Amino acid sequence: MTPYNVVVLTVASAIVAGILLAFAFYTLKPHEAPLSFDTIREVALAASEMREFRLPKPAIVEGFTAGLRIGEVRIPATRVQLTWECPSPVYVENYGSWILWSNLTHAGLNSSVYVKDEESILRIYFFAKGGDRVFRLDYRATELVFEAVLADSTVFFDGAQVYSFSGWREVKVYRVRVGG
Repeated sequence: MTPYNVVVLTVASAIVAGILLAFAFYTLKPHEAPLSFDTIREVALAASEMREFRLPKPAIVEGFTAGLRIGEVRIPATRVQLTWECPSPVYVENYGSWILWSNLTHAGLNSSVYVKDEESILRIYFFAKGGDRVFRLDYRATELVFEAVLADSTVFFDGAQVYSFSGWREVKVYRVRVGG
């Protein structure tokens, strides 16, 4: 065997060994199993109760602009979407302040508004993005400058009616940063 053939054979063997090692590392690397749909449904139930808790897996967070209208008063607002990888059926269920959704490959929660009627004070909470990933669901509310006293009004969020009241209410609006 000539020295040229030995060099070619050595280089070819090194390339094949590198390819086999890369393939072995990829296939032997432990992969995290995606969350089950039932687990995400439990997260949706806990989130709709405005509970703070650690998520079973970090969620990807996206923020979107939304419209909040109280009577004839329009307030710029946002909504939040939490997403996990999850093989699941196509599904949508409204839990009030959070809406559970899924397609075939991902599932998650879309925020709506949380309305708390205390007879004389109506508190409205909308959600805002606090970071790109969230490991724990916790809420940091800040009151907006908006305050009004309204009678017999309806609350709309993103064009959908979410609450209506009769009688006079002092209305306070809060932005809640979702993070953790």
